[in-house]
Order: sequence, then structure tokens, then C-alpha cells
Amino acid sequence: MVISCLIDILKTMKSLILIFTLMGFASVSFAQKVVKVKGNKVYFKKAGYAVKVGEELVVLSNGTDAASIEVLKVRRNIGLGRIVNGTVKPGYQVQLKRKESRRSRKGRRASREKSSKAKMYGYSGLGFFLLGDLELSDGSKFDFNNHMVIPVGFEVFFTSQLSGTLELIYAFSGGGNPTNLAGAEEWDTSYMEINGGLTYYFSRKFYGRGSLGWTMMNFSGSNTSGNPAENGNFDYDFSGLNLGLGGGMQILFSKNLNFKIDLGYKYNSFSSATLVKPLETTEGDPGLSQSNISLTFLTSIQF
Repeated sequence: MVISCLIDILKTMKSLILIFTLMGFASVSFAQKVVKVKGNKVYFKKAGYAVKVGEELVVLSNGTDAASIEVLKVRRNIGLGRIVNGTVKPGYQVQLKRKESRRSRKGRRASREKSSKAKMYGYSGLGFFLLGDLELSDGSKFDFNNHMVIPVGFEVFFTSQLSGTLELIYAFSGGGNPTNLAGAEEWDTSYMEINGGLTYYFSRKFYGRGSLGWTMMNFSGSNTSGNPAENGNFDYDFSGLNLGLGGGMQILFSKNLNFKIDLGYKYNSFSSATLVKPLETTEGDPGLSQSNISLTFLTSIQF
């Protein structure tokens, strides 16, 4: 009799434990509903659920996975998230993402890394170059005006934070003035770079970069007074290696589109130079150096 009573009590306790467990799971797993969607931002009720910044949540529509969001901010009973994938509408239910096995997590991590390696962006934009003076071997200088810049390039991601770039930079509408020719007017200049580089993203917004490339520069004009032997057309060509450092801020408009504000510094070492003067053509002044500062605004689109 006593044993039978004990068995009935144990069965009752087991049922109660199961009920409470299910109730607890329901209260923990579900963080109520989405109350507002603005762009890729989602506002949802927490309802006492301990949501952490950076945590990934699943959004359900009629009990079916519709999207996933990353938690950005938590304030009292309201959470703010960013849509990672899928579509979210007000009224959808937010649920803690289910834990996966270690093998499954490794597989998803490898898949994400593979996906990040495959990401490629094409970019272009507009900016300004402030070119430093170029001092020739005879002590004369050439002063450059500010140049407009058009960069065009590709960016390939090796990981989620590291990428490689290949770009072409063309500067124009600058001009400049030689200081050693009394009658010279403003000369025309052209400037081009071919660069390869690495970019490291410290966060979603900020990055630093380094580059190595080849610079080609030409400035040409005429002189109409002074020494008769120097009256006529001049044409100066320089080329050599460049080394650059820079960084900037990135604004993400969508998964496939972003905007960058980039600030950079570059040092040019010219190993080849040709000077065409009115009466002769010489090797010029190889071994000269020059620096420049750039500010560019870039738009990137993922292929």
C-alpha cells in the first residue's frame, strides 16, 4: 500500500517537472513579438528574456523560420536588432537561436569563412590629391595645384576582416608652375597610379590599409621669355615605385552596397625620368621623391 502511494507520488512529481520544464523553455525561448521594422533595424519586446548584444535570434512567421537578426542594443523591455538575412514584419515572433552541435558550428563557421573568401567588390569614386613639390637637381621646384582624383578598383575578401585590393588612380585638372622659368605660364599635368594593397577592418565601420604600386607623372608647358635657349616647349616624364598608408570609415547601406570616406598618404620614389627641352632630350633627374595626401569618397558594390 505504502509502495503504491510512493509510486503515484513519484509519477505526479515527474509530470509536474515536465510541465514546468516545458513552461520554462517556452518563456525563455520566445522573446515576444516584433513591434517595429525600420529599414534593416528591428525593434522587439524582450518580455524579461535576458538578451545579450551580439546574440543571434531567429524570427518566426507562423512557426516557421523567416529570418535571423543580430542584437545591437538592449533597453529594459525593448531590444534592437539588425536583420542578418530573411524578411521581418511587425507581429513576427522572436526566438533564441537553437544551440547547434560542435560539428555543426564548425561546418557553419567554415561555410561563412568560405563565403567571406568569395566576396568581391568593385569600387569607384571621386576625391582630391594634394601633391607635394618636386625639387629638381638644379635646385628649381615645380609646384602642383590640387588635383581631382578618380579611383577604380577591385576588393577581394580573404577573411571577414582582411581583404586585398587592386586599383587604378587617375588625377586630373590640376596644373602647376615651374619656379625656374620666368616666363612660364601654368603647365598641364597628368598623374596615374597602379596599386595593390591590403585592408584590415578593425570593425564594421573603421579600417586601415597599406599599398605598394607604380606612379607615372607628366608635366608639360612652354616658356616665352628669359634665355632664348629655353624658349619653347618642355615635357617632363617621371615614373617609379610608391608606398602608401591610409584608413577610413565605412558606411553599410546594405549587404551588397557600402560607402567609404578614405584618407591616405603616399610616398613616391622616381627611378626613371626623361626631360625634353627646346634644344635637347636628357635622362632627367632619376632618384627624386615626392609625397601626396589624398581624400576620396568611394562607393563599393558586391558582385
